[in-house]
Amino acid sequence: RFAIRQSLDRPHGGEILTLDDAEHDRHGGARRQPGHIAALWIDAGFSNVSDCAFWLPLGATLVIGTESLSFAEDWQELRATFGEGLMLSLDFDAEGQRGPAGLFAEPAHWPERIIAMSLDRVGTGDGPDLELLRGVVERAGTRSVYASGGMRDIGDLEAAAEAGAGGAVIATALHRGAVTQSEIAAFLQRRRSRSD
Repeated sequence: RFAIRQSLDRPHGGEILTLDDAEHDRHGGARRQPGHIAALWIDAGFSNVSDCAFWLPLGATLVIGTESLSFAEDWQELRATFGEGLMLSLDFDAEGQRGPAGLFAEPAHWPERIIAMSLDRVGTGDGPDLELLRGVVERAGTRSVYASGGMRDIGDLEAAAEAGAGGAVIATALHRGAVTQSEIAAFLQRRRSRSD
């Protein structure tokens, strides 16, 4: 199943809300009524244990962006402390990887859910970096990979799904009305039909 997330703000400075409950079901949560938020992801530039300590007891999933980390050991400490309550955003821009090289080099350090973030495409309408996405999906093995950055329309969501993404973070296209609720509902229905 394919999950869609709405980013309420810029990467590593806002929140991400779940618009579909597929991810919640996959991780053992109770089935929610359609339209209800099944999970809250918060991405606010977290980089250490004290940054995260307030939010996790509230039931939120915290997104840790590699661009916010100085060392791979920072991620390892966060993961040892908070476990699967965290997601890792592998951050890329036009020049390549943003953050500690060790986190990109060793998928064994990745959690079960990761975001492939194209920072330079956020809000541009340039479309997702499908080559980058395919590379992360290939290296991720059985992990869920969420595409982020540049989603313009339903066609981009289809392309991300075909590239192997388990979901996508979408913001600007929703804010501009380039993607509607009915288009998302139809897209998700098509994805569910294919997996049944």
